[in-house]
Formats: sequence, C-alpha cells, structure tokens
Amino acid sequence: MEAIPIHPPFRLADAGLPPGVSPFHQGQTVPIRVDIDIDSAGLIAAIHDAGTTRIPGPVVHLGGRMVLPGLVDAHAHIDKSHTWGRAPNPDGTLRGARDAAKADRLVQWSFDDVHRRMDFAIRTAYTHGTVALRTHIDSQEDRAQPSWAALARLRRDWQGRMIIQGVTTLGIHKLSGPWGETIADLAADHGAILGPVVYDGPALDDELDRAFDLAETRGLDLDFHVDETADPGADGLTKIADAMLRRGFKGKVTCDHACSLAQRDGPQVARTIRRVKEAGIGVVSLPMTNIYLMDRGRGRTPRWRGITLVQELKAGGVKVALAGDNVRDAFHPYGDHDMLDVFRDALRLGHLDMPIGDWPGAICAVAADILGLKDTGRIDVGLSADLVIFQGRDYSEVLARHGLGRIVLRRGQAIDTTPPDYRELDDLH
Repeated sequence: MEAIPIHPPFRLADAGLPPGVSPFHQGQTVPIRVDIDIDSAGLIAAIHDAGTTRIPGPVVHLGGRMVLPGLVDAHAHIDKSHTWGRAPNPDGTLRGARDAAKADRLVQWSFDDVHRRMDFAIRTAYTHGTVALRTHIDSQEDRAQPSWAALARLRRDWQGRMIIQGVTTLGIHKLSGPWGETIADLAADHGAILGPVVYDGPALDDELDRAFDLAETRGLDLDFHVDETADPGADGLTKIADAMLRRGFKGKVTCDHACSLAQRDGPQVARTIRRVKEAGIGVVSLPMTNIYLMDRGRGRTPRWRGITLVQELKAGGVKVALAGDNVRDAFHPYGDHDMLDVFRDALRLGHLDMPIGDWPGAICAVAADILGLKDTGRIDVGLSADLVIFQGRDYSEVLARHGLGRIVLRRGQAIDTTPPDYRELDDLH
C-alpha cells in the first residue's frame, strides 16, 4: 500500500466497506469493495464500486483493507478512568467497585487529578479513531464540581477534534429535594444529559416521574443506568419505557446495561422489547465491564456472560450500541478506550456473527444515532473523511491483531496513532 498523502485530495482505492457504516452499502450483508474520493477540504467527494472510475491525482491502493468511519463511544466514565492503581476493586463485584470509587472520589478527585486522567483518556481514544464520546460524570452532592469544571475545559480544548457529551450521573433517589433541581440545572448549563442510575424498588415509579419532570422542564435528554444486576425481578427497563410512553416525553432516552433482561423469561422479554421499541429508546450494551462484574463469586466460574439481549433487542427494531464503559478503574481494570476492542469482545461474547452483518454500526452509525449525531460515525458523500483504515482485509484479520497498524484519518489527514504513555500518570497513583 502506498503512503497516505500528507494533504488531500486523493482516492482510497479498493477499500473494504462493511455493512452498517454507509448508505452506499444499502441491501448488502457482507463487506464490499469501493473507491472513496476525498477532496481538498477533507470531505468525501464520491464513493464508487471499486475500479469503475478513474481520476487524475494521487491514488492509494488499499487492496481490500477494511475501512470504518470515525468510531463512537456511546457510554464511558472517563472521570473514573486510570484509578485502578490507587483504588482497586477488592473482590471484583459491583458493590466492591462502587465502594472503591466512592472512597477515591472523596479523597483524590481534585480538578488537576480529574482533568489529567480525563485528558489522557480522550487522547487515547483519539489515537484509536474515536470521533465522539459520551461520558458519564459522577454528580453526587459531595464532589460534582471538579469533574464538571474539568469536562468543560476539555470540551473547549477538543472542539473540532472530538465531540464530547456529558451526563450528570447519580442514583435516581438523589434527584429528590433541592439537589435534583441543582444537578438538572447544571446539566442544562453544560448542554449535558440527565443520567439517573435506576435501582428496583417500590418507589421507582415516583422516582422516574421526578426524573422526567426535571428533564421536561429544562429540555434535557435522559440517559439511564438500569438493571445492572442478575436479579430477574429487576425490570427498570420496562418501567422507563412505560413512563416515557405514558408521559409522551419528547426528548431522547438511552438505557444502559439492562443485564437482567437476559435472566427473564420469553413473554417478559417480548413485552419489554416491544415497549422499548415503541418508546424509541436506544439501548447501550457494555460487554467489557459487565463480563468482568456480573455473576462473580470467589472460587467459582460464572454461569452467564453478563450482557443484555443485544440480538433480540436489535431483531425487535431497537437501536443497539456497544460501548466501552469503564477503563482501568474499580469497575473494570482493563481496556484502552478502543472501540475495536469493545467490538471484538461483544462479537465473541454475544455471538454476533454467522453473519456479522451490520453489527459494525453499533460502534459508529447506530451509536451516533442514539447520541443524536446525524453526521457522525458514517461514511457518506459530503461528510468529513474521518476514517479508520485497518491492515486486515476481513474480520478475522482485523480482530485477530486488535487492529494493529491502523491508520486514522481526520478530514482526510493521517494523525499520529501513538497512544499516550501510562507513565504520565505515575504521580497520581
């Protein structure tokens, strides 16, 4: 393959384009070969079947190498990221993770600490090809301000390079009283999303109404953590859909995790999926964190994979995204803010093959739709040439080597794909 020219225009010839990432691929179920023309402004000027046209000027022959659009991480927690070294999970459980993160947040999370770790996370995601990221920010009454101040600065610093959305995340019961008003106002002031964490219980219906009231009066979207448990009785996902439909809520609603759906019986699952589809709720699965946390017990092998029913939700017409969630913190000590890593794990854990079909859209175009980003995470004429070019020509080659040697283009120009060095954070541990 020839070197990518320093500046466009040029053609990427014989690129492998998988389903789910481009309108050019409508009706196809397997990757196809295309030529992609990039103009001098770094926009996609044309897409053709490979080899059907000729152009003057530079041509980069990809030889079938797979190409994805800029990647979209629909659910992250970069305020917690890279804290494992000082706040590890003592037992690998969700409770252990929450306790460790709370203790660390109360003592360590100054503006400088949070800003440096979040910036490190964004720089890492950028080198891997991420163009948009939604991060949940712990927004409890004790420590909300340093993180939100850091996020505001980072959004300014990264404007034009990374779309960064923020979510005010806290237990749904904490929205009662004055702090609910305060945190909803903070979300409105930051152009953010209100993010209740839902716990099953007798007060849940009233708590959901409170969350929807706060969002409606301020024109906010909602992004719920819900049913992150193996308890088959936990059914917050259905209750959120029912509340949204009952109220006629006009904003966008996203639901994350929904692990317990995989523990429920057929009729219950069918009703939930029908209601979620009717409400227009997008569901985000977090395979890496949930495989780590769910069904964990000392000295025993887990009996289930922890992820929600992604295949059934998608088959039922629900928009389903895959996202990275936690990286190197008490909830998940691994990961590198790399959406290809997420896709590889989800593919294997959820058996999203035979065929893979349009599942790549779950880390780009569909994820962007859930985040309300219509011109992001897709390859189409007139859009920015934000592309990720892999050495591999098919899924087996790409995923076997974790996308090693990828080329990342932003507006048609190759960027440095060297991730930041972990040693930058040594003094924070």
